Amino acid sequence: MVTAGSNVYRQVRSGTDDDENRTAAGSFQPLRQYVRSTVSNLLFAQVSNRRLRAEGSPAG
Repeated sequence: MVTAGSNVYRQVRSGTDDDENRTAAGSFQPLRQYVRSTVSNLLFAQVSNRRLRAEGSPAG
């Protein structure tokens, strides 16, 4: 399993409210979505690694 990411995750702020993805004018903010997607990938990789290690898998 390979998960790719970038350092852009450092720009994320706490909170996951979808209303934060829109400006006052209601326009979509693609960079914010990219950051959240990157954070989601990192969390997925961490949880997957932890579970694989707990099962004794050599992949973990």
